[in-house]
Amino acid sequence: MVLNFVPPANIHAQQPAQNAASTNPSTNPSTASTEVREHRNLLFMSELRALFALMLGTKRKYVDPSKAVEILKGAFINSGGVNSQQDVSEFTHKLLEWLEDAFKSDCSRPPSPQAGEEGVEASRRNPMLDLFYGQFKAEGINEGKVFTNQETFGQYPLQISGYEDLHESIEASMSHREIETVNHTSEKSAQEHWFTRLPHILTFELSRFHFNQIIGRPEKIHNRFIFPRVLYMDRYMECNQAAIRMKRTDVHELIQQLDMLQFKLERYLNYGSGSKRFPLQDVLQYALEFAHSTSPENSPRQRHVPLSSNNSNIQDVEMTSPPRSLTSSPPSSGFSPYPKPLVSTVVTDVAMASPSSVPTSPGPSALPETTPSPRHITDTELDILQACLRRWRTEVEADVRDLQERIATLKDLKDTVYVDEHLMNNEYHLHAVLVHEGQASAGHYWAYILNHRRNVWLKFNDISVTEVAWEDLERESVGGSGNVSAYCLMYVDAKRRDLFEEQEDEETGCSSLSLDPLADELKQLVSEDNQCFESEMKQWDENKDKRATRAANASTSTKEDEVVFLGERTSLASGGGAKTRPLMQPSSPVVPVFPLDQALTSPQEAMVSSQCTTSDHATSTHVSSLGDIISERGAEEALEKACTAEQERLQGLLSNELYPKRDVRLENPVLYFLKNKAPRLIVQRAILEQFAAAKGENMGVRCQSLRTMAQRKLESQTMEDLERKIHTCWQEEYNNFCKANAFFIQGIKLFFQQEAYVYQEALPYFVHACKLNDKFIGEKAEKAMDFNMVAHFRRQCLLQLNAVCTSQFESLEDHEALQGLEIMNDLVVPCLSLLTGSNVAEDTAVAEEIRGGWCCYLGRDVSGKLQDKFQDILSKLLDMSAEPASIRVPPLIHKHKMENLSQKFTLAMGTIHTSDQPVPNT
Repeated sequence: MVLNFVPPANIHAQQPAQNAASTNPSTNPSTASTEVREHRNLLFMSELRALFALMLGTKRKYVDPSKAVEILKGAFINSGGVNSQQDVSEFTHKLLEWLEDAFKSDCSRPPSPQAGEEGVEASRRNPMLDLFYGQFKAEGINEGKVFTNQETFGQYPLQISGYEDLHESIEASMSHREIETVNHTSEKSAQEHWFTRLPHILTFELSRFHFNQIIGRPEKIHNRFIFPRVLYMDRYMECNQAAIRMKRTDVHELIQQLDMLQFKLERYLNYGSGSKRFPLQDVLQYALEFAHSTSPENSPRQRHVPLSSNNSNIQDVEMTSPPRSLTSSPPSSGFSPYPKPLVSTVVTDVAMASPSSVPTSPGPSALPETTPSPRHITDTELDILQACLRRWRTEVEADVRDLQERIATLKDLKDTVYVDEHLMNNEYHLHAVLVHEGQASAGHYWAYILNHRRNVWLKFNDISVTEVAWEDLERESVGGSGNVSAYCLMYVDAKRRDLFEEQEDEETGCSSLSLDPLADELKQLVSEDNQCFESEMKQWDENKDKRATRAANASTSTKEDEVVFLGERTSLASGGGAKTRPLMQPSSPVVPVFPLDQALTSPQEAMVSSQCTTSDHATSTHVSSLGDIISERGAEEALEKACTAEQERLQGLLSNELYPKRDVRLENPVLYFLKNKAPRLIVQRAILEQFAAAKGENMGVRCQSLRTMAQRKLESQTMEDLERKIHTCWQEEYNNFCKANAFFIQGIKLFFQQEAYVYQEALPYFVHACKLNDKFIGEKAEKAMDFNMVAHFRRQCLLQLNAVCTSQFESLEDHEALQGLEIMNDLVVPCLSLLTGSNVAEDTAVAEEIRGGWCCYLGRDVSGKLQDKFQDILSKLLDMSAEPASIRVPPLIHKHKMENLSQKFTLAMGTIHTSDQPVPNT
């Protein structure tokens, strides 16, 4: 429909005329506003056509909708700002209004009919009216006067509160009901609705929000509300009015019978006269158990217990009921956990009994384990009572079972009243479900849309599109638990399969999803975009091949007649010893050590560990052992042999790497380059830089001259542009690798202190360790830290910090709760945004866990000063579409602490392996 739209030829030439009219004081403001609105709608339709055409014929993975979106955003500038959350229903109404106005200018159709014009043929009707708009007739009595009105609807509103499913809510909105009147008269006023025309796309707007007068703010309704996948609308159509009224009468009678039976059933299931009520059959069962129970003191052998040996006149009440005088005597004011023995009034000398004859209360440790039981009942009475209780319980169970069966039968009859083949002509299939998670003031939206061709539901959640099962959709849409529920349902006319399935034109034979039916300008647009895309891909492939060739040439820069040593090419042709142009330009002096608390910008700063661990000792050893060679053959040849020996030594370290908690890449940058198979010039220059920065107490004059030779070689070398870029790239990569490790080590040190306050200090270290490490995604694994390990501790630290924040929020102190919300705003929310955009399933699960936990506080009463802050935090948690705040870069450790980075990493790994936080499998 949009693709077949033909805009006016002068659409792009209208804007200047409108601008000129706006500057003319004599121009009617309403006319100018109408012209601007029409021009905007046509521009939007033009961009929508281009967008749909590209989606239909592009070779790209996705198309850019920015132009159409920018036009839409402009309409909301005056309604709260572009970045504020808009009401979805209002947005949909505005979008449909724009499209309807635009189709009035469709040049491919006859002019649209004027308002009130009846009997309009289909070719002149606005297609938006048939697609999204329907009509219903409202008829009834208002203060004794009969009325009938025809009304048009787009999104049909439905109430959720008090209804279990979609049909109940529609029935309540359509059937006969009383209406409010202006004049309070004795005459009743009522109305009922009947659909006269249904749109091809039927949209129900579910009212999930209401204003709470007590707390003075809107609230979301989380009630469970079921909706079917197939919906028949015949029971609400005017053409079936007579038959439906009869069926509604039958349903009304069934509902009355159901209410009566349900009332009777409730009397059985909630028996009693007090505040606590129980099922009657359970009450009888408890009475039966009480009558049948016995205790040691009330066993048949213990039923006659005299108070003392002197009381010979105590009555024997073992097999008889207690005297009325005893049962009617007032209870004692004191409380005792043990029942007092029933004593006849003839006993007169109880107070004079000896202490040994008076029973004493046992201590807590001597309390017998007894159950309540009757103490005065004969076997005959017990038999009669048990027989009555059993009979009554059987009768009650039979009555309850009968009531439940009759209720189930009536419900089945009620559900099948409208099951009639004559009421199955207007069939609609569920096409889309729009879901909201959160509260009334803020939340997150996503949509489920059915792919009819594959019969698969797709979940559109921001940039993520995934397939889901119907059970998953239903769980997140019907409501009743949590804060996720559907707020809008879209059904599609089953007879209009052309709206969502590929169709073939009978005349031309062209598919509805092919480019053949498109207008010429749209075909040209798609063709040009595909040509541009092919050119971009070709250029990308060429650049990729060039980069690969250059890298290969840089790594194999030696030839049979050349010897290349650290950027200096010397010809070995016969009779020639002349040196050619150096490969490298003078570089900056080597920076031996850099402070990590400063920004690492110099390429040489990537050599952070080159003089910090084993390289210092090895280099000084080589320099000291080459004194004889320096004396006999000169410093240049000695330097060459020393560099070769150092490379062999480091290569041996890589081959003997057995200790799992050790990372040799941190011990020496050359080890990092060798492990990642860096080009030869990178490895050789790194070794030369180590000799140029060599230190040692046993270095004599000759050794110092060797170091000076290495420094001069570095200064004399020049690099071509490509070599310089490669050299800088490798240095930056090692720099990022070392910084990521430094962040991670410091984070581990803080994390395992296991104090509540240190988690907020540790999280920034883990976040920036992941940020630096993620730069190696798509590269060789040897270039980066263990991705799983770093991400694992970022998640664990985030969960611990979130637990601290929730604990503070649950405290009774506003100061504590406000502090927790501040930490949430500064650290948890920004980090949660990073996890939400991650492709790792564990990250997404943690994000959902944290988000769901905070949604549980929606019904919590908080003070006024916390309410605004809490709603702001919750809106950020639920709506991650806004640009997240960045977490500040934590201070890095000083240079004197960096000298043992490899050892510190080993200690950190030891801490991890000895704790309950094992390193996750890579």
